[in-house]
This record gives sequence, structure tokens and C-alpha cells, in this order.
Amino acid sequence: MSAWGATNASSVTYLTPVVGVVFGVIFLGEHMTWSEPIGAVLVVLGIVVSQRRLKRLTSR
Repeated sequence: MSAWGATNASSVTYLTPVVGVVFGVIFLGEHMTWSEPIGAVLVVLGIVVSQRRLKRLTSR
């Protein structure tokens, strides 16, 4: 954890619900509502912004 830092290590916790919803749809045949993909995008964008990777992505 000292090599990654607290922000990078905690991002795994935020991705768990996203992976759970995707696995539920794929393997269990659950139905997805419109709010779940939007929530997943917000979670991923929050991780990108909190890790300050947005500048790296736009500068390429």
C-alpha cells in the first residue's frame, strides 16, 4: 500500500459494486436500469479525477 498510496488502493473498493452489477447481468440474467450505467460512469470518472489522471489522458 505504501507504493500505491491510499487513493490508488481505495479505488478497488469503489469498483466492487460496478463489477457486481456487470457480473449479475452477465451470469445471473439480472435486468439493468438506466441509472446503473450512469452510476458506473460517475464512479469511474470520480476515480480518474481523484487520482489526477484526467490531465494525463487529455494531454496525449
